[in-house]
Amino acid sequence: MSTEAIVKKLKSLARWHTEAAEQAETQSLAELIMEQRSWIVSARKHVEELATVNDELRQRLVKQACYFERIEATNEPKWPLMGGDDPGSAL
Repeated sequence: MSTEAIVKKLKSLARWHTEAAEQAETQSLAELIMEQRSWIVSARKHVEELATVNDELRQRLVKQACYFERIEATNEPKWPLMGGDDPGSAL
């Protein structure tokens, strides 16, 4: 399930809890429902924060992969079939 889908479901669940608290028969039940709603809202915020961190880490990983590929390309012999020596260097 994607992050957007999780956030959407958590928002819907929080909305449902708000409506349920408004229709609660007792004040203590309404408070309990609103407490659960606050946990849901907190979870949604954490999911959004983790998605942001995940995106940042993914970008760093791509940059590092490109960096290491460039290093490997510069360290590879240019003439691997001839033992790494450039046949034109003797000219």
